[in-house]
Amino acid sequence: MSFTNRINCDCGAVDNTLARVYNAVEATIDVLILKVQNGFNLSLSLFVFVGGSGQEIPLFHGTTAESCGLRRYVIAVEMDTWLQLKFKVGQNGSKNDHLERSCHFKANIHGCACQQIMLQHASLSLSLKVTLSTVPA
Repeated sequence: MSFTNRINCDCGAVDNTLARVYNAVEATIDVLILKVQNGFNLSLSLFVFVGGSGQEIPLFHGTTAESCGLRRYVIAVEMDTWLQLKFKVGQNGSKNDHLERSCHFKANIHGCACQQIMLQHASLSLSLKVTLSTVPA
């Protein structure tokens, strides 16, 4: 079971989603945009299982016109479950022309997994890195 709390500030709002996760590991997710030829819209979400039900956690939604590193995301997930990173990429100004891709990572006690994704249609190259470590009890 999870719940979301919104914190409103002068410059916007932040949603915090909280859940009690048993037998958890910490997943640190780094997303790098390695190559961009044209500006594009990017939407990145993480799908995890908490208490037997799937949860979608939006990580990023916005426009990017140059190579850069996105924020680092840290999430507690149940050990021996799968993390699914799903992203949608579309050209600026286009509502119907978009690609969807997913990457899967297994939540183990320790480890690091990297995947590089090249999308020729969007002239885009992404690097995804997930680092896993134990959560102190």
